[in-house]
Amino acid sequence: MRGKQHLAFGAACGLSIGIMLYDGPNVQMTQRAAIAAACCLGSLFPDIDIPESTIGRCVHPLSRVINRIFGHRGFVHSPLCAINLSLLLCVTISRMMPGLGSAIGGGFLLGYAGHLVQDSCTARGVRWLWPLHHCFHIPFLYAGKESVLRYWAVTAFLCVIFILPLFYRRYLSDIIFMYN
Repeated sequence: MRGKQHLAFGAACGLSIGIMLYDGPNVQMTQRAAIAAACCLGSLFPDIDIPESTIGRCVHPLSRVINRIFGHRGFVHSPLCAINLSLLLCVTISRMMPGLGSAIGGGFLLGYAGHLVQDSCTARGVRWLWPLHHCFHIPFLYAGKESVLRYWAVTAFLCVIFILPLFYRRYLSDIIFMYN
């Protein structure tokens, strides 16, 4: 996958979760914006281990060091790293801006997990049980041939799978039960 696909999926998930969780008359837009922005950042962050990636170019020296230590799709592409970074972000932000820590930490974790799911649809897969070396793939979405069109198709499919149930639960179920 490329940065554009990761960012598109992260933005779609972040916006839909923000709308679903922070809905009501007393909701501030900062919570919705925080969760969406954190989800976008989380969706790009695992590729910090590639100096040429979207996020790797922003922090090039750090990206190069991470790549030399862990390589591509090593520790940084693991749920263990995602959980630890999300918790650290949540605690740090909670101390600086009370009320936004959980939104930012949760959004970051959601975007990060989305990135890992997307990369599980590629030929290289993801080491979900890092430090074990076995790479896992999502069987029905994995194909040996990689292409930009396929990346976008998988991203669109994942958006439908992840986002449609959220809107069903929040909006469509109200409409269905209203007429029963």
